[in-house]
Amino acid sequence: MNVMEITRKYIMPVGLAVLIAFVMSRVPKIGIDFNMLYSAGRAVLNLENPYVISPGFYAPPWMLLVLAPIALLELQTARWVWFALGIICYIIAFKRLQLSNLSVMVLLLNPFVYFDLMLGNYQWLIFLGATLPVEFGSWIVILKPQVSFVLFGLWLKQRRWVSLIPIAAIATLFALQVYVLPNPGGMFWSTDVWPYGIPVGIALAWFAVKRDDMLLALAAAPFLTPYVGVTTWTMALLPLTRNKLALAAGMLVSWVVGMYWVSLPNI
Repeated sequence: MNVMEITRKYIMPVGLAVLIAFVMSRVPKIGIDFNMLYSAGRAVLNLENPYVISPGFYAPPWMLLVLAPIALLELQTARWVWFALGIICYIIAFKRLQLSNLSVMVLLLNPFVYFDLMLGNYQWLIFLGATLPVEFGSWIVILKPQVSFVLFGLWLKQRRWVSLIPIAAIATLFALQVYVLPNPGGMFWSTDVWPYGIPVGIALAWFAVKRDDMLLALAAAPFLTPYVGVTTWTMALLPLTRNKLALAAGMLVSWVVGMYWVSLPNI
């Protein structure tokens, strides 16, 4: 049995189990993003404006179709349900992207997945939406338009015109002032590399469109947006799953960068 087989069969599963156990031990204490989402869901149940009650809630209104049922649960119970959904949907999404079992385990061990589960964000929902038929997935990935716009460009290049419907919906809500796009200037928590990442993002987007490559399309967006949460950077690792050494190097870099970002006072 060689080193890679030992890693795949023993080391990675144990590491994943330890990570999940550690995150689970932290879930009751940390979850600022989920508290915001839960407040938005509760606002709907109380017939209040979620964008007023939960100022950090930026998602389009149909996200409330997911949050309102969750908000029927007690906060702590809802937090655990959200956590479980996150793990399950990450695994489903990665498998639907036809990644190997080894790649799935490695990605689940990267720090950005850890931050997503710990903070209670919903990057896992974006990954899942990207793997669904466009008729449904486009409504999900546009919940975070700042990290899905390259994917929409790929879909339009593929003549999947149905993807224009959620774009038109957001534009209409914006015109009616029902939905307001967030102001990047106030996002002190952003881990963007704007504008220095633009050349990398443009190159990835160009190859994504040229090759009809969803992994490259997802990876390009974080480099091109002026605001992006730390939970989003798993997207940049997706193309590396095609090479074991590249993925290992990407994991190492991601942990170094991830630890640096969370050490900053505003992140």
